[in-house]
Amino acid sequence: MFSLLLAVLLQSSSLTVEPPEVVVATPASPREATAEDFPVLIRIPHSLVSKGVDREFKHSSTVQREVMGTNSTGTAHCKGTVTCTIETKTDGAAFCCRISGTVQSDTCGTNGPAIIRSNAVTSYVAHKRFSFDGHQFTSTPASVVANTRLTFTGIDSTLPRLGGRIVRRVATQRADKSHSQAEAITRSMTEKDLCQRIDADFDARIIDLNKSFAKRLSFLKHFPSAGNKVHIRSHPDSVEIYLGKAPIRPSDWIEVHAPMGNAIELWLRIEPGLIIAQTPITTFLVSKAPTWLATYLSSNPNLLVPGNKEIAIEAHDGWVVLRLNEG
Repeated sequence: MFSLLLAVLLQSSSLTVEPPEVVVATPASPREATAEDFPVLIRIPHSLVSKGVDREFKHSSTVQREVMGTNSTGTAHCKGTVTCTIETKTDGAAFCCRISGTVQSDTCGTNGPAIIRSNAVTSYVAHKRFSFDGHQFTSTPASVVANTRLTFTGIDSTLPRLGGRIVRRVATQRADKSHSQAEAITRSMTEKDLCQRIDADFDARIIDLNKSFAKRLSFLKHFPSAGNKVHIRSHPDSVEIYLGKAPIRPSDWIEVHAPMGNAIELWLRIEPGLIIAQTPITTFLVSKAPTWLATYLSSNPNLLVPGNKEIAIEAHDGWVVLRLNEG
C-alpha cells in the first residue's frame, strides 16, 4: 500500500529535482607582498644572549687607600661567578647579571712611626642590568652589597728599643679600638671600587654582544619595513624581536617555548600565493638564507656544508622556520 502511494505521488508531482551545483574554487593568483604581510620573528635563546657576558669576573690590582690616617698600599685579588637571567617583559627585553664572589687584599700602611699590616676579605653580590631597544643593549650602573672582614696581621714601629715598644703598644690599642670603623671604611671603599670595575668590564662585554646581535638581526633588512614596527619581548629562555604591523596582537607572537639550545630561529608567516620581487616567498627565504648564514662563517666555517644538520628549514603551524644551531 505504501509503495503504491509513493508511486502515485511521484507520477503526479510537478516538482523536479535539480542536480546540486558544483562550485569549482579558482586558485588564488599570486600577489606581490606588502609590508603588512610580514610577521617576521627572530628568537634568540638565552645561551646566545648571555654568551661571553657570563664569563668569570676576575682581576688583580694595586691597592692604595687611606683609612683613619693610615696610608696603605698592597695588592687585591678579585674573583666572581656570573649568572645571567633574562627578565619576563612584554614591552621590551632585558637581562640582569648577578656577580658574586670575594675580594682579598693584603696591605701595609704607616701612621706616623707605626707600621700596620692588614688583611681584608670582602664577600660581595653585585647586579648589572641590560636593556635591549631593538638595536643595541645599554646598561644601568652596577649595584654592590658587600661584607668585609678586616684582620690586623702585624703592628710594628720605625723606632728602636723603648720608643718602638711604646709605639707598638699604642698602635695596637688604637687599632683594636677603631677596628669596626676601619672595617666599615674598607668595605665602603671596596664596594665603590667594585662598582667602577664591574661597569667598565661589563660595558666592554656588551660591545661584543651588540655586534653579534647586529649580525643575527641582519636578515630583517631583506624585508619591507614601511608600515611595520619592531616589537620586542623577553622571557627566561629567549629574546624575541617581531617585525609586524602595529598594534601588535597577542596572537602575533609565537607561543612555542620548547628548549631551544643554541639555535637561533627566524619565523616567517606564510600565505599561499604570496610573492616578493616576483619570487615565491619560500624560494625567497631559502635564497636569502646563505647570505644571512655567511655572517657566521668567520667563526663557523662548516656551517654551509651540504647536509649540515645544524641548519634546518621547516614548517610549523603556518610559519616557515629557519633554525640555525650555533653550537
